[in-house]
Amino acid sequence: MLCAAPVVWCHDSVETDYAFGVTASGGLDFLDIFKATLSTQDTWTWQDIKTTQTQTGTEQKASLVMGGPAYGYTGPANMDVYYDTLYMTFAFVPNELSPNALHGVISSSQGKPAVGQLVTATAAGAKYRTYTNAKGEYHFSKQFAGPIDVQAGSTALHLPGLEAGKSVDLRLQ
Repeated sequence: MLCAAPVVWCHDSVETDYAFGVTASGGLDFLDIFKATLSTQDTWTWQDIKTTQTQTGTEQKASLVMGGPAYGYTGPANMDVYYDTLYMTFAFVPNELSPNALHGVISSSQGKPAVGQLVTATAAGAKYRTYTNAKGEYHFSKQFAGPIDVQAGSTALHLPGLEAGKSVDLRLQ
């Protein structure tokens, strides 16, 4: 989850090359019989890179990794997770799934389960989110009354109300 105001980055980089060279030479003369000259040259080069980076704005990140229940746990295995944007905390509420709640299966355009697909339900001006499991199944623990808009990907469905126990399935386009 990323909650952010616009963030502006300024990046400035300056490169400077330096070189240093040495030349040495010398000679030897021995009674006009033997003459020798020796010369050597060497150069060293290095580069200095100065980088300045400036950020304006704010950015907040929150992540959650949740495992399954411990061995021997007999309570509900489903959790509602709420994120408080004011205090930046999570709240976990165990829930029992009701067969009369909004639920169904999301499948791909090829008819295969859509794994990890975001599903949103909008009712009475509030938006609720959940994700599909490995079988493409989704389930909302909230009991909705009245009209509901359900969306997965670009596929949307308007329901005037829920029929008790009926699965609301969607196929992605």
